[in-house]
Amino acid sequence: MANASLAVDQALRPIAAVALPTESFSAGQSVALQGGGSAAADGGVIDAYAWSNTGNLAIAIANADQASASVTSPACGVGTVRLTVTDDAGRQDTADVVITPTTASTTAPSSATPTAPAGATSAVLVAVCPATATLQAGTAAQSFAAYVANAANTAVSWQVNGIAGGNAAVGTVSASGDYTPPANVKNSTIVSVTAVSAADSTATSAAQVTITPLASAGGGGGGGGASDWFAPTLLGLLAGLARARRRSNPSNVI
Repeated sequence: MANASLAVDQALRPIAAVALPTESFSAGQSVALQGGGSAAADGGVIDAYAWSNTGNLAIAIANADQASASVTSPACGVGTVRLTVTDDAGRQDTADVVITPTTASTTAPSSATPTAPAGATSAVLVAVCPATATLQAGTAAQSFAAYVANAANTAVSWQVNGIAGGNAAVGTVSASGDYTPPANVKNSTIVSVTAVSAADSTATSAAQVTITPLASAGGGGGGGGASDWFAPTLLGLLAGLARARRRSNPSNVI
């Protein structure tokens, strides 16, 4: 009986549908999301629309209580916006939209029709922010954030060049994403600071970090110190005094 009741509820629930823009967009741009294709079952009507953030990256939403809303694409990362539709009998359905700086995607149908395909399972997505950084060896830590979509578990683990937590040679990264560069490097080098999804270990994202050597104590290459110019200058001065003495005493008489 419980299974039969659940089946009836599923059959009578409304269907949340989302139509996405076909044109490309860029980070920080307004993106239109259309939920007007949603429909109630058994002659009912949709009473309410609600758009909300469900991921760990908050995205700005305009007209969140309307069938048509708009969101601002993030500068970095990946976020999830959920449409919840409620019919006149209080039944609900939801549809998720994953937003990146340049893309919007959903497994929901664009309109609720009897032939609308069932939503597919989307791959877990991970994005690390900032995507690049430049640090000098021996300096303070740089904080990185990881954003996860299409997974209830948004936890990640961190690696440096494939090493869990990193090490002294490539730098270390904490469980919260704080990366500390190595104490010194001979030449500028690039390391990858990677977040690995706890929900799916094949889902990863990496930031590229350029590590530069410590500044030379003498002020950089070619600058030299006082001893670099003092010795040849003193020798030149002594040689000049000797020539002057020979000219004033040609017979070399003391």
